[in-house]
Amino acid sequence: MSALLHKRSHGRRGIATPIALALTAVAAAAMLSVVALLMFDCRRTRQSLIDADLRQLLAAGAEIATARLNDGELSTEKPELSIPLPDSLAKQGAGMQVVLIPVDEKKESGPDQPRRRCRVSAFIGGASAAQLLVYQRVSGTQWRLVEALPENPSLPSSGVPARGSPSDNGKSGQ
Repeated sequence: MSALLHKRSHGRRGIATPIALALTAVAAAAMLSVVALLMFDCRRTRQSLIDADLRQLLAAGAEIATARLNDGELSTEKPELSIPLPDSLAKQGAGMQVVLIPVDEKKESGPDQPRRRCRVSAFIGGASAAQLLVYQRVSGTQWRLVEALPENPSLPSSGVPARGSPSDNGKSGQ
């Protein structure tokens, strides 16, 4: 009788080993999937942070361009500005530049509505973005931003007109 019990237990051991190996393989595959998802999420988060930094740099560049255009620091005589950035951004390899784009006054601006265009370019961590800013003269040397157009299709456009632009209908700032 002991020989009979010995044969039965030996037969069961042969099935347990492949089942244990299969469960181990399933667990390993599940762990690899989790690691792959975590890596994908880390890359996506990093790209989102870079995109957010670029959008912030472009927004700051628009404010700086408006101020410099109104101060006369950005003019047809001085069409380029390199914007100094804080050390924390400079260490990440960030930079920003504003360039006044020549405008054919007769074609693109009327005598009663002169316009100026600027391109703000920003880069950080190997990524870059740019936007085209369109200004309209308010009075004398004062300019108002009427439109901001993204030039980088990888950045989402908000579709929101510049504050105070004709298509804004006075809704901003309320």
